[in-house]
Amino acid sequence: MKKIIFILLAGFLMSTTFAQDVDKKAERKAKKEKEKQEQIIEYNAALQLLLSRRCVVPVEKIIFEKGEEAFPEESINFLKFEGDSAIIQLAPRRPKSMGHNGLGGFTIEGEMRNIKEDNDEQRNIYTLSFSMSGAVGRVMISLRLKESGLAQISINNLLSGERLSFQGPVEPYGETKLFQGSDL
Repeated sequence: MKKIIFILLAGFLMSTTFAQDVDKKAERKAKKEKEKQEQIIEYNAALQLLLSRRCVVPVEKIIFEKGEEAFPEESINFLKFEGDSAIIQLAPRRPKSMGHNGLGGFTIEGEMRNIKEDNDEQRNIYTLSFSMSGAVGRVMISLRLKESGLAQISINNLLSGERLSFQGPVEPYGETKLFQGSDL
């Protein structure tokens, strides 16, 4: 009789443990689904801003050619779109660079040329590439908006071959306070 009660008690404890595991799995699945839906909403909002060409990408992180990273001030590090014109400004304030724009970096302002766009709706990836000219030479800029809503941007200086990349959120034009240096 004791064996039967022990077996029943063990079975009951195992079934409640199993039920808790099932509940936790369902909870995790629901949380992941909710996060996925939020990402899709953020991606679509960022995509609409990029397509309107009236937005700003404040720089949260700069990645230099050799892998060195910097977390700069967002008010002086940005990519700004105004129709078919753009302003890109980076001033990472590294001790070795005084910069051309008076802020410790460079500013390029002008018309976007050779614009190419691609929108992969299946994977929620939007790509925009264009070239611009300024005091530091001619640069090729490639922006990739991923499902997370963050824009990853790479800059290639066509004269020197230097590469630089950065990332940041896409924000509405006018909501971000920016300080622009001079485009020599």
